[in-house]
Amino acid sequence: MSLTRRSLFIALFIALLAIVGQWSPADIQSLWRYPAALLLFGLLLEGLRTRSNPLPVRRTLDEQLALGEPQPLHIEIHNPSTRPIAIRTQARYPDTLHGNESPEQWTIPAGELSTRTTMVTPLNLGSTGAGDLYTRVLGHLRLAWWSRKVTSSTLSRVVPRTLSRSEHAAGLLLSGERYTPSRFSSGDNLLALRDYRAGDPIKSIDWKATAKRGQPTVRVYAREQSLDVLLVIDAGRSSRLQAGRLTRLNHYINIAARLAQLACAHGDQIGLLGFSGQRLERAPLGHGARALQHVRNGLGQLQSRPDDFNPIAAALEVQKLLRQRSLVVFLCEMEQREAAEQLAKACTLLAPKHLAIVASLVDTDIKNLQQRECTDWLDPYRRFAAHEFTRSQQSTALHLHRLGTEVVLGTEDELDQRVIRRYQHLRSRQRV
Repeated sequence: MSLTRRSLFIALFIALLAIVGQWSPADIQSLWRYPAALLLFGLLLEGLRTRSNPLPVRRTLDEQLALGEPQPLHIEIHNPSTRPIAIRTQARYPDTLHGNESPEQWTIPAGELSTRTTMVTPLNLGSTGAGDLYTRVLGHLRLAWWSRKVTSSTLSRVVPRTLSRSEHAAGLLLSGERYTPSRFSSGDNLLALRDYRAGDPIKSIDWKATAKRGQPTVRVYAREQSLDVLLVIDAGRSSRLQAGRLTRLNHYINIAARLAQLACAHGDQIGLLGFSGQRLERAPLGHGARALQHVRNGLGQLQSRPDDFNPIAAALEVQKLLRQRSLVVFLCEMEQREAAEQLAKACTLLAPKHLAIVASLVDTDIKNLQQRECTDWLDPYRRFAAHEFTRSQQSTALHLHRLGTEVVLGTEDELDQRVIRRYQHLRSRQRV
């Protein structure tokens, strides 16, 4: 309970009346007790009425939330009384959610339902609630604000992100020009028919379609190509570092989940290997929705471990799992010198048979530090340290590229799309 200005003014009046009564005749000395009793009675009446008729407050969150993606949280407050009600609310979210926790002021007309929507961002996989909502309702006599805590009993499940419909469609978009046939119908799938163009091979002409249409028509084939894609996730202690609102591991999980969905839609085999100093999670290579679900389940079980990621041990494990040439995607750190050397050796082990992609996050804070204006005598040293850190990462990337490894670097907002584009590029060029 918090007193309003009206109650404070009444209390001040009672205090002044009591002070005046000390120097007044005896019949006036106890006069202050009557307004004091009225104030206490009014507060008691307000409290009983507010407690006996709590406002219906409902908070709804989707049953399934995407990790790191803002989600709507709906707050509904119904006023069943015959008078307008003033209410203040403040949310307190659990550690698994990030959202605006500033106080809000509501004025709800009599007999109406008021709804507001705020955005919250899931920070960890697993189950999460909507947290607590602290409310303060102004009493009908406007003497006090009455506090109440509203706890959400429903739980939502946080899962890795998925491709949007537009991204999924764009990833599967096949263009006849892109697949202009240098090969003919030896095992390829017929994609479409189009008009003859200068330079098209005579063998690609569909004479039956040409006769029906009355103009030269050629066949366009899409070569059936199935890849084996293995995702190797760094779950060592460096994966606990924050990169924006999420940890590195959670960013890697989102990237792996979306890449696996795209590869599955292309008909590729997908698998998962979670690694720190030893193997943590494993999903064997497979096709279709079942394999995708196994990968997503494995990603949901991944947690950062206190030991360092061992790329060499991971590469040896990869060699045991893969029997034919495959695409191996490492999602790991490459800033530390020792880790970079091990990563280079791991890529060397895989290079004769497999094609590796190494994807790593670029720290946004360090990137911004290089461009920040110096205002303190220590700022030049901080900028120099940031430049050295970035130079070390770029040097490692160049070394891996010389070994034949595809390297993808990007901030937490860029890396996801860059990895997907690199996969699509390699697939379209049939590099694997």
